[in-house]
Amino acid sequence: AVAASPMPSWRAPTGMTKVITAAPPWAFTFCGNPTHAMTAAASSNVRIEMFALDEEVTRLEALLTTQQGRERLPNLVELAWHLRQRDTRRALILADEAQSWLAGQDGVAHAMIGRLLLVCAEAKWLCAELDMAQAMVMNAIDHFSAQAEVIGLADAHWLLAMLANDRGQTGPRDQEFEQAAAWARQGAEAVRVDIIEASLAFMM
Repeated sequence: AVAASPMPSWRAPTGMTKVITAAPPWAFTFCGNPTHAMTAAASSNVRIEMFALDEEVTRLEALLTTQQGRERLPNLVELAWHLRQRDTRRALILADEAQSWLAGQDGVAHAMIGRLLLVCAEAKWLCAELDMAQAMVMNAIDHFSAQAEVIGLADAHWLLAMLANDRGQTGPRDQEFEQAAAWARQGAEAVRVDIIEASLAFMM
């Protein structure tokens, strides 16, 4: 049996309804590559920037060359995230390696699964596969919520806003940006709040 994830002092921002959908058939398929079903257990949240400077990406690349086996996992996830728009193909390769280390483990972090799903969702978004991207984001939200990972929730709702914008759905877009900003504020992520609010202002 999998231990229940502890829920620290955490609540949805005022006025928000947390929406969780049932996992689709490919719930644990990353970037089109099937994996073994994975269970999830709690672990400490790792703060990850929404976007990183080139110097940080270079540092992570160098660090990864010194690591072997499963010790690569945290940096694989973080580097894949920061390469998702810089070098999407490489980001997916890293995400694929990361999920290979997650598969077969007795327990993995919800936040890592959620972050990998967001990497792949952004790849689908950039390929204009909006429905697939949205399904992946909703699955990521499920994982982030299970671990009370508010930064992941902020990033997920930001991506939902971008998807709504591409569909021409201005009302849902603005609502998703508001939810993203609310989660970022709850996580005391001022830079994220600025990015989210700037994105909304640019599109209005």
